[in-house]
Amino acid sequence: MLDNIRLASYTPKGKETLTMKQQKAIFIAIVICIA
Repeated sequence: MLDNIRLASYTPKGKETLTMKQQKAIFIAIVICIA
C-alpha cells in the first residue's frame, strides 16, 4: 500500500481537477490502511 502514499504526496499541477477526486479516494485508502 506504499504506492497510495506516493500518489497522495504526488500532485501534478496540470491535473488539479482529477487530483481533487483522487486525493479524496487516496486519503480514504490511507486512513483504511492505517486503521
